[in-house]
Amino acid sequence: MKKVMTMIGALLLLAANTFADDVSIDSSGNVTTGVPSAGNLEVTGSSAEKAIVGQASGTGGAGVYGINSTYGNYGYLGYGDAASNYGVYGYSSNGYAGYFGSSSVAVYGYSAGGWAGYFQGNTRVTGNLTIDGSLIGPVIGDITGVSAGTGLSGGGTSGDVTLNANTTYLQRSVGSSCAVGSSIRLINEDGTVLCEPDDIGTTIETDPEVGSNTTNYVPRWNGSALVTGSIFDNGNIGLGTAAPQMKLHIVDNNPRILIEASASNSEINFKTSGDTASEVWALYKDASNDNLRFYQNGNKVTLQSGTGNVGIGTDNPTSRLEVTAASGTGISGDGGLIGVHGKTSSGFVASGVWGENLSGSEGIGGLFTASGVNGMGMYAQATGTGGSGLIAEGGANGYAGKFMGKVSVIKGIRFPDGTVQNSATPIRQNPRANIITTVDSAGIVGRYSSITIGTDGLPVISYYDGSNGDLKTAKCGNSSCSSGNTISTLDSGGTVGSDSSITIGTDGLPVISYSDETNDDLKVVKCGTASCSSGNIITTVDPGFVNSSTSITIGTDGLPVISYGVGLPPDLRVAKCGNASCSSGNTITIVDSSGRDPSITIGTDGLPVISYYEYTSGFIIKVAKCGNASCSSGNAITTVDSDAASTSITIGTDGLPVISYYDETNTDLRVAKCGNASCSSGNAITIVDSSSDVWDTSITIGTDGQPVISYYDATNGDLKVVKCANQFCLNNWTRR
Repeated sequence: MKKVMTMIGALLLLAANTFADDVSIDSSGNVTTGVPSAGNLEVTGSSAEKAIVGQASGTGGAGVYGINSTYGNYGYLGYGDAASNYGVYGYSSNGYAGYFGSSSVAVYGYSAGGWAGYFQGNTRVTGNLTIDGSLIGPVIGDITGVSAGTGLSGGGTSGDVTLNANTTYLQRSVGSSCAVGSSIRLINEDGTVLCEPDDIGTTIETDPEVGSNTTNYVPRWNGSALVTGSIFDNGNIGLGTAAPQMKLHIVDNNPRILIEASASNSEINFKTSGDTASEVWALYKDASNDNLRFYQNGNKVTLQSGTGNVGIGTDNPTSRLEVTAASGTGISGDGGLIGVHGKTSSGFVASGVWGENLSGSEGIGGLFTASGVNGMGMYAQATGTGGSGLIAEGGANGYAGKFMGKVSVIKGIRFPDGTVQNSATPIRQNPRANIITTVDSAGIVGRYSSITIGTDGLPVISYYDGSNGDLKTAKCGNSSCSSGNTISTLDSGGTVGSDSSITIGTDGLPVISYSDETNDDLKVVKCGTASCSSGNIITTVDPGFVNSSTSITIGTDGLPVISYGVGLPPDLRVAKCGNASCSSGNTITIVDSSGRDPSITIGTDGLPVISYYEYTSGFIIKVAKCGNASCSSGNAITTVDSDAASTSITIGTDGLPVISYYDETNTDLRVAKCGNASCSSGNAITIVDSSSDVWDTSITIGTDGQPVISYYDATNGDLKVVKCANQFCLNNWTRR
């Protein structure tokens, strides 16, 4: 353009320096009309004149075209510097000034991706504004027409308009209804309603302070007026009563109070004014186990859910009443004839009062004391026929009753055998009951038994296995042989093991004498262990015709001495062994010309004493007190009892012999406690077991100083043991 203008200017300069008075071209090539300016082309028109006229007739042509290639500048800038002046003025003589169509367009703006027209200030349109696309953004203006919709009437095209609602139609749009007299609380968007349920059939109260007979009452609305309620207040609260006697007084046919906790415990607290927290008592239901507890600072009483058990000092009572005390007395009664009354009607095994000690030795399950002159620590009474006022049962090594002082019997004592002891003499000691145990019942076992006490204080027994013809031993696991026993077979070579006798050698191991019926020999086995389970040595001592039971003991020289019978009728013999296993140096002596089933022991004087029976004169029990260690001279023979056999002898803690034997007439087990060292006087005879036919007894003294007897129960084919309660083996024996 500038080049064109330059060319035109050059042509004009050929004729003159200026084209007209108001048109000038300066030396820089700027063209000015009117007042000179710094622009490249400036046109100034006077009033009603067109400063620049641009015309274009071709498609896509532009009368005036401005373009700018730098961001922020203008391709065409129109600027109005005074009111009512226009920087750009578009005008069309027909059609719309801003409409692009068949008519002329005063101003046309086009943008492929930006704004076709951008107005940063206010924009005014005096004519109509036609928009073919969407109008985006808020538009301020008047609503010129409102039409009524469904259920509405009215409307208008200018000014304020009114819409009238069709109430009949609106009521039909509610999807549900409420009961007669009930109000609607809420209409939901879907047409459903929420009714007010508590005003059905009621009358609105107009004056809530007025009602008849409501003085001191909390009034009650009956639907039409206030009437007397059930809560009365005159300082005390009464429910169901007009004369409450306490702060809360409830009267009803079956009054109940419910305290319900939604979480944790439901609780009532009891407090006196001024109490500290530790002095407050609480009655509460434990939510963790449903127990009811009365509690104060660690002190508690529990009523257990499900069982009804009551615990004092314990959270989990296992009995109807369980009292746990950290110290002091658990239960104490005073002021009446009976401090504690335990009662039961459910059977013999039930206990009215049960005292139990769990603390170990020397503990006391129940303690009864009396401090008065004629007081009774415990009073036991039975009024029914055959009833027992007091039943006491002792442990295996304990006492059924242990009395530190005198015991007075008013009406007498009835013993198991039916005898009655009258109260002429006070009882000073209450014995323990005998304990009978089956040790071995595998076949026909237990004949020809013999017993002694090992170095561990426990019994060891030798006996004959009749089913197999063997010699066996039983090493007991406790003092009564009731558990932990070890059974061993020592000799099974032929028919062996009858007429056995056992003792403990100086080495602490058992040594046993017995008969070999196959060869009619006297044999000795020296055990290799305390239970004779291994290392045993078997020796033949006398190959003569042994026809009687044997008995063995240890002399004061530490060597065995054996009594036995040889021949028919047998004579009583003694074999004094030369060594611990009787394998050499033995001395054999005939003590009596007739004697069967002998038993030998050593008296306190160090000399043997032998019990046996002589059947040629009618089964007479005899005792031979030896005059020397081998019984070769100075022997004294005494008759103890008649009609008896199968003897066994030992020395009691008092130094006197005690003998067990078989009662031939009554088939009973008997014990004879000798009155002196030779059993010549002062002997006491006792029946120990009369329940079966008993043979082959053996006796020794336990660590408690009382006899222990093993014997064969021929009725049942069993080996049995009796632990005597006293030195006489008397049940319920009394020392006077």
